[in-house]
Parts: sequence; structure tokens; C-alpha cells
Amino acid sequence: NNLLVKNELPKADQVEKLKKDRSVYIFAGKPSARYTDKYGKEGKIQIGDKYTDVSNVKFALTEARQKLLPELQDKVMVALKVDKETNTGLVTDIKQELRELNMLKLIYIAAPGTEIGK
Repeated sequence: NNLLVKNELPKADQVEKLKKDRSVYIFAGKPSARYTDKYGKEGKIQIGDKYTDVSNVKFALTEARQKLLPELQDKVMVALKVDKETNTGLVTDIKQELRELNMLKLIYIAAPGTEIGK
């Protein structure tokens, strides 16, 4: 998986491992440095190895869910990896698309640690 967005995760003191066999990852953040000339500096959504617009999130997630084992497709967990400087409006838009797909199991991925006393 080629990361196209900046992905400096916020820190959390209570983290646990995610079962990857039933997970679909959504990355959100500004394009990483090598892609800013082509894609600008506004927040982007990445699913798989490509950027997607909010309007295409449903299609991209449906496609990603179909790649899972058939018995796990109804138990899919969406893992949202959001750069800590990402606009919350983008996250809200993603969550709205997830609701419309009835993909309600959502986990925010964070880095171990604490933001307090950086």
C-alpha cells in the first residue's frame, strides 16, 4: 500500500491491535510532499493505493469490502487513519458516507503515547 497522504497520527494512551482480516483502511490528510505539486495542499482521502473524492467513497469502500473473505464482509471494520492536522469537515464527510453504507464499525487509528506535555 503506497501512502499518498501525510499521516502523522494523533497520540492515544489506550490503543489495541486491529484484526486486519476484516479491516478496510481509509487515510485522510494533505498530500505527502512528493504529491503536492500534482494534487495541491488540500486534504485528500486515500482508499487502497489511490486518492478518491468524497463522492466516490461509497464505490471505493464497496470495492474494498468485496476483496475481503465472503464470511467477513458483513463484519467489516473501517479503520480511519487521519493526519492530526486534517480538517474535521473531511472526517465528517467520510463518516456520513459510511453511515449511508451501513458501515458503522469505525476505529480511529492513533499512535501510542500522549499529546499532553509534548
